[in-house]
Amino acid sequence: MKTDMEEGRLLKKKISRRAAISRAVAIGSIVGVGIIAGLGGYYAGTLGAPAKVETVTKTETVTVGAATVTETKTVRETVTVPGTATAPAPTLPPGLGPEDEPYLRAADEFIAWIGEDTVLTPEQLKQEVYHFVAASKPYRGTTLINMYEALPGAVWEEQYLGEWFERITGIKVAWEAMSNYETILKSFEDAKTRAGIYDVLGTDQDMHGFYVLNKSALNLSEFMREHPELVPPYLDVDDIWAKGTYSYKGDIYAIHGQAPWIDSMVRTSWFKDPKNREDFKKKYGYDLKTPLEYYLDARRYVSKRTTTSVEDDWTISKCEDVIEFFTRPDEKMWGSLGCLRPGDHLGWLGDWLDDAFQFCSPAPLGSYPAEVATLDPIITPFGCNTEGGALWGTSQAEGGTLDTDAGAKMYDFWLHYIPEHSPPKAREIDAVESWTAWGIDGTYAFHVMPHHFFPVFVGPESKVVGDFEVGPLPVYEPWYHPLKPRGYVDPSGYIISAYSKNKEAAFLFITFLNSKAVDLKKNMEIGMTMRISTMKDPRYRALDDKFGKFLTVFDVTGKYLYGTDAKWVIYPQAMSVARDAALKALEEKLDGAETAKLVASEIDKWIKENGWYGKKVLE
Repeated sequence: MKTDMEEGRLLKKKISRRAAISRAVAIGSIVGVGIIAGLGGYYAGTLGAPAKVETVTKTETVTVGAATVTETKTVRETVTVPGTATAPAPTLPPGLGPEDEPYLRAADEFIAWIGEDTVLTPEQLKQEVYHFVAASKPYRGTTLINMYEALPGAVWEEQYLGEWFERITGIKVAWEAMSNYETILKSFEDAKTRAGIYDVLGTDQDMHGFYVLNKSALNLSEFMREHPELVPPYLDVDDIWAKGTYSYKGDIYAIHGQAPWIDSMVRTSWFKDPKNREDFKKKYGYDLKTPLEYYLDARRYVSKRTTTSVEDDWTISKCEDVIEFFTRPDEKMWGSLGCLRPGDHLGWLGDWLDDAFQFCSPAPLGSYPAEVATLDPIITPFGCNTEGGALWGTSQAEGGTLDTDAGAKMYDFWLHYIPEHSPPKAREIDAVESWTAWGIDGTYAFHVMPHHFFPVFVGPESKVVGDFEVGPLPVYEPWYHPLKPRGYVDPSGYIISAYSKNKEAAFLFITFLNSKAVDLKKNMEIGMTMRISTMKDPRYRALDDKFGKFLTVFDVTGKYLYGTDAKWVIYPQAMSVARDAALKALEEKLDGAETAKLVASEIDKWIKENGWYGKKVLE
């Protein structure tokens, strides 16, 4: 348990965020080192002492007839005697006693910190937060071990929600931050050893099929059916979108709280500058627009066509023209920023760029990519053939699409075209460094990246504050289909190890981090909510311009977003194979077609040598 002084420091740190103090004034006021008076929760109305009835002697001067006399008399009247009255004991919530008062006080302070930044009503907010006080009572003193990828959203959760969770529940959490690849290795180790070293594993949707196949992630739906007393009153699983990325046969296996997706990112002022637009049209023969403008105009039929046409859309051809046009080293301007340093990101190419090059099968008629967990028969990533629910391979020889002209174009675009239109540093940095530099340097026209980096782009070191716009991925025209994925969505959050000895405490932890109570407040800073209720909230929608019209883009393209197919159960292994093959291609200076052929052959070889060839993976 924290001392009063520690609690005071924590409260001071939390309340100082943005305008939280002004909101807390409506509920109460901060005094001393963190004592909150007037909170609208458990402690409301319990601090004032009632009056006390006493017998007192009073001397009065009265007039009797014509004479004025002084007389003394004894009377009983109600008087207030400071310090002598005892306040009645407050009514405790059901199931709680006096020993729970520190946790209730922390809950009320947390409610004050949230203030108005929530989609819940004041009464719903109190019910939601008090639930964690009551439900955690049997598990106080438990210590959870949580590992997570050190991205801005998860870092924010550790910094601003971790201590609140401990104070409200009495459950301790040891946080371990690591790289994306390290989280994959930890998940792989957990499935193999069944040791439950980590109670909670930070993850993203790429690993979903792996967890389901290996039964290494707790089936959360089944757990909730067995433990209804632990389920927060406003968990509302149906409020969390892209369910196909974390569910299987109707049951969920993760609680995802952040939903970055891979999109185009451009410098707005460069694209809308009149001189740039005039020069671009002279050189290329068509209008320069932002990716979002191309996408929307193609669907408004502004080209006089009567149906949508991919030629009017934001395409790879247009993207290459844009990159070339803005590459002006003498003006310290570059078309993009590559990332060729050896690393895991070289394996990500087919994981999220294949949506731009349209490798996979379209979603079934009557549905959209975001609504389904798997495509058939060609899946993403790497265009693997999964006919009959089995893994066959990514090459054309095995019915796949990785070594087609689409795959060749993808590797040429990323490993050659973009680096050729980047500064020399592109050969010295990885993808994460490249995405960060796009905002910090402010000298690049275009990039393909996830929304994890919004906090960087709007932060104090950014050179692009108010001057960036999100747009859909460009598409490779020869392979375009309107029902194929148009953006790679990568929801991230937490699973509970199926081998954890602290599943109940872990469940309370992951539902607390992604509670409706705090989702709006969290995403007003990081801008990557998974909750539909937050997306619809006017206060969140007011951030659209701040974060480059990302909500506008979601409104028109959200149903076309797709992640790693659930049938790609060999994600961790295949990613390493693809990485090493791409690195070999760079070392040997192979072109796009040769690279695609090499990567496909290496993945197919691994599938066969490790017993996956023709193996049915998920029913």
